[in-house]
Amino acid sequence: GRILVTGMFLEPVAVDLLSINLNELELVGSVVYDREDFGMAVEWIESGRFDFRKLITHTLPLDQAQRALTLLSERTEDAMKILLAGC
Repeated sequence: GRILVTGMFLEPVAVDLLSINLNELELVGSVVYDREDFGMAVEWIESGRFDFRKLITHTLPLDQAQRALTLLSERTEDAMKILLAGC
């Protein structure tokens, strides 16, 4: 499998390289968006130019994260983005 890291971290993160090797995983880093992209997205949302609510097709409690991944991978429902709500 492949692990794609798209998040940014404020501090170094420990990575279990043994598990990556033993499971023959591929770890890939990617910077998808920059500060200007986020600024533009906020402007579009604030102006009403883009309705971000159309992207979120499901909202599930955090304890159903595995179900969310199953919905996305099996494509049994029209799942595009799933919001996991904590608390």
